[in-house]
Amino acid sequence: MRPCLVFAVVLISACGDDSEVDPQLLGFRVASVSDAVGTTFRYRAIALRRDGTSIEFFDAGEIDADGRIATLLVFAGPLVDVTG
Repeated sequence: MRPCLVFAVVLISACGDDSEVDPQLLGFRVASVSDAVGTTFRYRAIALRRDGTSIEFFDAGEIDADGRIATLLVFAGPLVDVTG
């Protein structure tokens, strides 16, 4: 599965039913290169809100043999650079 498709699928999975989506949410912006290797993927993104604020998050996950997301880990806040 191409990384951009993974990102779209993850956003849909994370948002769920439209009734559960924050009404202040305008959309998402990818903040890093989508990285997909084998069955795993990861990326940084930013949720844009109507009041001008934004929320950065980092997602990582695993895709099963049928191409579906088997595991999704969502971390609020920016990804910390541990390399210094």
